[in-house]
Amino acid sequence: MEYINFIDESNPLVSIEGSDMETIEKVEIELGYSIPKALKEYLMLMGEKTNFYEYWDEHGTREILKLNSWLYEWINKYRSEGIQLEKIKDVLSFFNFQDTFFYIPIEAGNENPSVYAFDINDTPTIRKLNDSFTDFVRWKYSQLI
Repeated sequence: MEYINFIDESNPLVSIEGSDMETIEKVEIELGYSIPKALKEYLMLMGEKTNFYEYWDEHGTREILKLNSWLYEWINKYRSEGIQLEKIKDVLSFFNFQDTFFYIPIEAGNENPSVYAFDINDTPTIRKLNDSFTDFVRWKYSQLI
């Protein structure tokens, strides 16, 4: 692993299960583009199960298409109400917790993109959380350990 190479799977606090490449490739076909390598490594390592989150069933390979569709429904709703979301172009949501979507921008050649949070309110709030997906996972991992 090039980007997510710091997870100690032998640590008893780490309870994870990865997705196989065939499943990830099917998701990429549905999306119509390649998933950035850092996120792909994450999915291969813990795309089926992770204990990084309180509720891990709204994350990962099985949920990524649903989460992305759900995020775009909110984006389109806000835009139809006249709320400008210029910074939101092509994004991929990989996790949802309560009223917050966690996403990465899809940018050609960027294999380790920044992570953002999209909070649903009367007016959405967009926050940059980390400069790279690796930093985001490292932060979540350090909270666990």
